[in-house]
Parts: sequence; C-alpha cells; structure tokens
Amino acid sequence: SYYAAFNALGLCKFISIGSASLEMIAKWISCITGWKVDQKELLTVGSRLTNAKRMYNLDRGITSADDILPARVMQLRQGNHPDEGTVPNIETMVKEVYQMRGWDEKGVPKPKTLKKLGLT
Repeated sequence: SYYAAFNALGLCKFISIGSASLEMIAKWISCITGWKVDQKELLTVGSRLTNAKRMYNLDRGITSADDILPARVMQLRQGNHPDEGTVPNIETMVKEVYQMRGWDEKGVPKPKTLKKLGLT
C-alpha cells in the first residue's frame, strides 16, 4: 500500500529511504493540491490501488499460481553469508501477504475487503 501510493503520485521511491515520511508527503500533497489528506488516507489509496490491480489481474487470468519469484531468486545463495544455502519460504510469505491484504487463500480479495475500500 505504501509504495502503491508512491507509484500513483509519481514519486521516486528513493525519497522514502531518506527522511521523507508518509506524513511529510501527505503535507506536501495538501500544500500543492489543496487536497486535505493524511498518511492514513494515503495508505488507504495505496490499498485501493493494490486491490483494484489484483482484481484486474484476476479478471485477465492471473492467479495465485503466478505469485512466485523468478527461478534465479529461488536458487541457493552462494558465497560466505550466514544464510548461505537457504531460500525464502515463498508459500508462507505469500499466505501472510494474502492475509494482511484481506485476501482469501487463493489471493482473491474478500468481499468485505473490497467493500471497506469502496471497490464493490
């Protein structure tokens, strides 16, 4: 949601690494546009965008089976690193993301999630 709001605003994500907080960005938007927005509303906008994109992708045939990382990322790490030989547990991570976003186990936004975001 955080970076979805950045994308919609056309902002460079590198400013989030620096000192520009979401609260500051909300103030900038209010000053520039007159749109009285706070950081909570920006996150809601990001959630709406994420869910709208998901619904669009589902409509186009993209499913939870496509929620994978490229094979190269899934290869065992090489080198002198404490995590050498480990790969992320994608299944667990995907399930957690679905749950955080209010999606079902197949990655479909739940009706109550869509209703809460005004996307019915």
